[in-house]
Amino acid sequence: MFESFSHHLPVCISITHLSALYHNVSMFGKNVKTEAHTAPELFYIRECTGTHEILIGGRVHSLKSGQLIIVPPDTMHCNAHKNRSVADMIQFATDSDLSALYGKVLTLSAKQKQSFAELITIGVRLFTCSPPPGYSRGVGLHKRANAFELQKFKNRMELFLLDLYLAQFEPEASKRPNKELSSEEQFDRFVIYMNKNLDKPISLTEMADAFFVSTSTVQKLFYRFAGCAPMQYFLELKLSRAKEMLCTTSLNYTQISQMLGFSTVSYFSNFFKKRTGLSPSEYAATINESEL
Repeated sequence: MFESFSHHLPVCISITHLSALYHNVSMFGKNVKTEAHTAPELFYIRECTGTHEILIGGRVHSLKSGQLIIVPPDTMHCNAHKNRSVADMIQFATDSDLSALYGKVLTLSAKQKQSFAELITIGVRLFTCSPPPGYSRGVGLHKRANAFELQKFKNRMELFLLDLYLAQFEPEASKRPNKELSSEEQFDRFVIYMNKNLDKPISLTEMADAFFVSTSTVQKLFYRFAGCAPMQYFLELKLSRAKEMLCTTSLNYTQISQMLGFSTVSYFSNFFKKRTGLSPSEYAATINESEL
């Protein structure tokens, strides 16, 4: 007989209500009136020609493409930019303490961008509204939305916010001096760093400089624990993420190449085919055929 037992599971971040979802907001150098909401508002810049400025509580925050900020509840804010930008906004209510995220400009990793893109894809199916010119938004629930879809959106958003929160705190190993780390811990730290920067074309020198070690030290660690050069390992991580995106998202190849830090789509396609023997479209086709 097994003893009956239970473990209390904490609820650190919980979304209680959704007020609105503004998708593909495009503003061309115009200011939006100053306003405040009783609930937080997540503001993400997908594209911007330069920087997008938002005034929150009297302080100007400059956001670039791929960055977001969460406006605290009951805080006056407005857009004060002069550049064209494309953004996504979600107004939501929570009974959790998100103060560690409020008012901070956060740069999303490639994985976080993917998670948020999937969240928005779900959200635009749930919200509906007749948008004003330049907006595609929702402030009311679509008739087809049901409790299961709403819970899926709620859970995805909670996981996204949890990931943002955890990303604010480096693993304990990264806080300790190099001399206190074992070789395996040092290697793990570099792998964490790579995964956080899959959207960037980082170099071996940049990675070594980030942790105040020599490039030869980095190379020795990767040959010892991974059996390959650091940059080869980094490219394999990018390849793995690209395969994941092709299988689980509707993102096009241009979006995937940009999210993984490739300079051009052609470079991404050539790299993908060299590693797999298939072009991205051929690889996606084999996945689709296997599902039939």
